[in-house]
Amino acid sequence: MLMHCRLLNGLFLGDVNDFFRAKGWTWIDPGTAFTDPVYARKPRNLPGGEALADAV
Repeated sequence: MLMHCRLLNGLFLGDVNDFFRAKGWTWIDPGTAFTDPVYARKPRNLPGGEALADAV
């Protein structure tokens, strides 16, 4: 999850975290996340500003 440093995000960060935890999500650090094999995949099209998952 990417969040920008803004007052609104700060005010509701606890609520957002509680929501995802209630859905069964767990938090991991970026180093662990980037070991996922999806990050080794290469897009078949030219990047157009979309997320990696969309490009792949």
